[in-house]
Amino acid sequence: MKRKEEIGGREGSSGEGWKERSVRGRESRKVEVMCVMYVAGRLMHVCNANCQYDEAERTYHRAMQYVTQLHQYSVTVNTAALHSEYSTLLFARSQYEEVTDMSLLTVLLFGWDAHVF
Repeated sequence: MKRKEEIGGREGSSGEGWKERSVRGRESRKVEVMCVMYVAGRLMHVCNANCQYDEAERTYHRAMQYVTQLHQYSVTVNTAALHSEYSTLLFARSQYEEVTDMSLLTVLLFGWDAHVF
């Protein structure tokens, strides 16, 4: 009697098993979320430029939720661009204390040594 793998069984005619489909699905999801992150940064920039500050803030918070998802997949994401756009938003709203904090975070994320004098 032939084994299930030899005749295709439940895995389908390609012989691809559930593990392979699972890995492919995770990789596909990572790429999808990374594309969303890129678009979120661009959208925040456009919203800030057009004074759509509430939409820019919602986009920032949604993007940070995606960062959390990417961490679940053990994917490291450079969020410096998002934090930079968020700093621009805070500056436009005259929230200068928050801008300073976010700007320092952005500098640290770029990997530079930040010294406060």
